[in-house]
Order: sequence, then structure tokens, then C-alpha cells
Amino acid sequence: MKRFTQLLLLALLLPAVTGHAQSKVETKDAHSKVRQQVNEKGTAAKTSLPAAGAVAADGEMKVGAGSDRKNEGVIESGNGSGPVSLVIGSGDTLAVDGDMEIVVSGDWQNNGVFKSGSGMVNLTGSGTQAIGNPAGESFNHLTVNKPTGAVQLNGDISVSGTLTLSSGDLDLNGNIADLGSSGTLAESAAGRVKGASGDIRATRDLNAPSALNVAGLGAELSSSPNLGATEIRRGHAPQSGNSNSGIERYYDIIPANNAGLDATLKFNYRQAELNGLTEANLVLFRSTDSGSSWRYQSGTADTTNNTVTQSGIGAFSRWTAAAIDQPIAEIIISANLKAFLEGPFDTDSMRTDLGANIPLAQPYGGAPWNYGGAENVSAIPADVVDWVLIELRSGPLAADSLDSRAAFIKSDGSVVDTSGSGTVSFKVSPGDYYLVLYHRNHLAAMSAITQTLDAVSSLYDFSS
Repeated sequence: MKRFTQLLLLALLLPAVTGHAQSKVETKDAHSKVRQQVNEKGTAAKTSLPAAGAVAADGEMKVGAGSDRKNEGVIESGNGSGPVSLVIGSGDTLAVDGDMEIVVSGDWQNNGVFKSGSGMVNLTGSGTQAIGNPAGESFNHLTVNKPTGAVQLNGDISVSGTLTLSSGDLDLNGNIADLGSSGTLAESAAGRVKGASGDIRATRDLNAPSALNVAGLGAELSSSPNLGATEIRRGHAPQSGNSNSGIERYYDIIPANNAGLDATLKFNYRQAELNGLTEANLVLFRSTDSGSSWRYQSGTADTTNNTVTQSGIGAFSRWTAAAIDQPIAEIIISANLKAFLEGPFDTDSMRTDLGANIPLAQPYGGAPWNYGGAENVSAIPADVVDWVLIELRSGPLAADSLDSRAAFIKSDGSVVDTSGSGTVSFKVSPGDYYLVLYHRNHLAAMSAITQTLDAVSSLYDFSS
């Protein structure tokens, strides 16, 4: 990175320009001084600003360095007089030429035009500093390096270079920080993005990403298929449901290609975002309706590196982390099963000749099953052979039964939900279970050992 020539601009006011009237640049503090020179637009002269004085300009103040202006444009605050704000007046322009640095100890308020060039704005004051621009502010590089306090957004901002939080937080305050297609977030142990509302976002074209932390936002993605143009939005409002709340972070992941992905998400978070939850209990939840409802997704927590990782993701949407013992949705696990019934078996599949005789409601309510479930359908899905009953046990005995569900078995042996597709779900905690499969005209079958079941479970094939 190029070494920045420092521009310490702690007091700059550019009032409105009307017609041919001259605007001026004022130092707003009696202790401010001009250490070097400022080049005015449209003039060849190099004029120094006096302390607490003014200089005429024609509507644009260009501050910067060039081949013929070495180390120009440095305005320095004097003798610790306290924070001083930078204000660009309505109708005026502050243009940074070259790799210059503007250092501000007070607020940044732009009511005119700021041309950031390839420069940097560095916010260094103590206490809360605000960034305000009714039209939204655009920066090349923006750095927060404060001894105390945070920077608060009073409007949207965009950063095309690096948003660096060396010391001090950036409070979104209900606004958007947009890194676009080129900007990057660089947080540190002493500085993070936060805010009860608003988000920080970026867009990238993702070609089969592998462990890619997109724009430094903390959503680390892997996917064999190309995701295409993908927008990542990171918010910090705790997501809630089921009378519980998650951590103070969520991601909206919006790829152009969002089907059949078999992707992996490594969800990064900060200790300060735990929201009182037990870190070791964190798992992932997914919402397809912007947080109105949630579904448990599992995930492996790494408390050392502050991540929760989930593989086998078919599609992205909104994701957050919450505790398994305080879930924001009912914990639902799946049984992914395959089996063949001897009666209808023919070569490598099962016949469906008797499909018209399959009842619309599950047939296991009587002895010996005595199942009380109310599963029923208005029509039998295609390729269904018959109803089956699945039982989960904590041990090998009938007395160890924990939960049961009626489902369909299809001609290819797959056991599916009553919709005719998808695995069969159970409202029990993730864990190891014996699997028992019943059919009304065949002997029951049970797995020889326990099988690990979670939101996404590996296939267990009774026929092999």
C-alpha cells in the first residue's frame, strides 16, 4: 500500500456558492493553523491560510499532491484544543488529489460534494464521532482509529477501498455501509461493526469459491458450482423465534445461482456478539422469509476460532447462530432412509401396481403398532409403493422408543415425507438413535447400531 502523505483536516467549512460569489475555507478553531500550502482551483498561486482565517476559492477546494506540488495541502490542528469537525457546505466541493489522508477529530458532515480520489479519511477523535451526508457519503479508504468511543453513521456510506477498524467501533445506527464490488472490511480485536439495525454489505462474482471470506464480512463460502453475482449482507440485530434470541449477527447470502449447491458456510462471529448465550452450544438456523420464521440447520461450533460451520447446504438465504438449548425454532432432525419390500420387489425396484389401494391416511393406528399420528394426504404422490412407519429408539428394546412418524416408501426404495419428497423429520434433539422400519405386511427391520441424526443426516440403507 502506498504511503499516505498525511492531511490533517480537523476544521474545514465550505459554505454555499451562488452565481459568481466566492466561497471560502475557514479554520473553525482559533488554535488551528496551516502548516503547508493549499492549491486553489483555477489559480496557479499557492496561498497559505492564516489561523482562523479564510481564503477565496471558486466553489471547489482541491487538496492534494502532484509532481509540482510536493507535500502540499496539510492543515493541522494546534495544541490539543479538542475535537474539531469537518463540514463541507452546500454547493461546495472538497476534492482529494492523490494518496492523501484527511484526519478528523470531530464529526464529518458533508452537505456538498466530497471527491475522495485515492485518499483516506481517518477518524481519530475521542468520544462519538458522526458521519453525515443527506445524499450518502462515498469514501475510498475509511479508517477508524480512536482512543475511545465509536463512529456513528447518520446516513448511508460506501467504501470502495478498505474500511479499517483499528481502534473503535462503527455503529451502523440503522444505515447501510456498502463495500460494493471492490471494498473490503478489516476489523481488529479493538474495532468492529455493530448496530441494532442497518447492515454492512458487499457484492462479488463468485466462481466456485473455496473457503472465501467475502469482502472480509465473515461469511466464508465454499461451493463447487459457481454462485455468480452474490450479495452478502451482515446485520447485528439478534434474530428471534420460539421465545428465544440468537447472537448479534446474521448474514443474508443472495447468490444468482441458488439451487443444488452442496455448499459450506463457515459463520464467523465475535465474542462481543454472543448475547448471553453459551458459546459451545451454538448451532445455525436458516430463514427463507427474512427472519419471520426459522428452521434448525445444525453446524459445528469452534469456540477457539469463533466459527460455526455447516456443510451440505443446498441453497442460501438468511443465516444466524443461536444456542441449541435456547433455539429460535423447534429442533427438527431428519431420517434419510432406503429399503426394499420383498413383496413388490422386482429386479432393482418395487412395483406400484396396487397404488390405487393405498389409503389416504396412515394405516398404523391399530395393534400391534398403536401409532397415534394423524398423517394423511389428499392424493397419493407418484411412485409411492405404500405407507411405512419409522421409529427412533435410544436403545435396542421396544421400551426405548422415543418418537415415530408415518411416511411413504417409493419404488426406488427411498423413504420420504408425506409430500412425496424430502427426508422424514422428527422433533427430537440431534444425537445417536436406533432406526426401526415397519411395514404392515412385512417383518420390521432395525439398524444394527445407532445412527447419528441431525438436521441433515447421512443415508442409512436397510437393503445393504
